Amino acid sequence: MIFLQKYVTALCLMLVTVTLARLIFVFIADPEGPNLLVVAVTAVVLYVLTTGLYVLSRRKSLRVLHLVTVAEEKDFSWVWFIGIEILVAGTLYLAMMYL
Repeated sequence: MIFLQKYVTALCLMLVTVTLARLIFVFIADPEGPNLLVVAVTAVVLYVLTTGLYVLSRRKSLRVLHLVTVAEEKDFSWVWFIGIEILVAGTLYLAMMYL
């Protein structure tokens, strides 16, 4: 059951990531709208960066397994993860707009 709970948590976080990736492209003035592939790649990049920063901020080793699952529920903080994700999404948006 705990194994399933880790993947459900990761799935919820991936849905938040896709929503933020889509939100990044809402503010870009494109008459055709964003391409689904571009949003998907942006979501993957956003999720990997956020997970890496979250794991490093918790002083744990960065392994590939951490990118798919989440740490123990007692060690996990939704607010901290989503806060980092919003910060990374804002930085990514500013980088795409002004670079």
